[in-house]
Amino acid sequence: HLRCDHRCGPHGTCRPQSSSSPADSPSSSSSSASSSSSPSAPPSSASLPTSTTYECVCDDGWSGPDCLSPYVVCDDKKRRCYNNSECRRNERPDPTTGEYGYRCDCTLAFGVSAFAGRECENS
Repeated sequence: HLRCDHRCGPHGTCRPQSSSSPADSPSSSSSSASSSSSPSAPPSSASLPTSTTYECVCDDGWSGPDCLSPYVVCDDKKRRCYNNSECRRNERPDPTTGEYGYRCDCTLAFGVSAFAGRECENS
């Protein structure tokens, strides 16, 4: 548990990853029973300890597996710009929708290293 909290960084919270196992559903239990030599195997396997997978749930404005990548959401609410890059409104409207979209200006991204990608997400 402590290892996961540390891995999430200061902008995230470690939580058990939500997932449902096919063995937990009634339809899969009956199909498992028919292919198993013991019909009681699926119900008893539900009581066995299983390993839990954890994930980081990031605070607003942070992303990535460790919640260490900052981002801003552009005014159109469709694009995120990462690594301290800035949203810039496109100079021309989209020919289909007529709306002015946004792009990310990667020249303003973190530090000396160059960032690239549609949302400045790649270093």
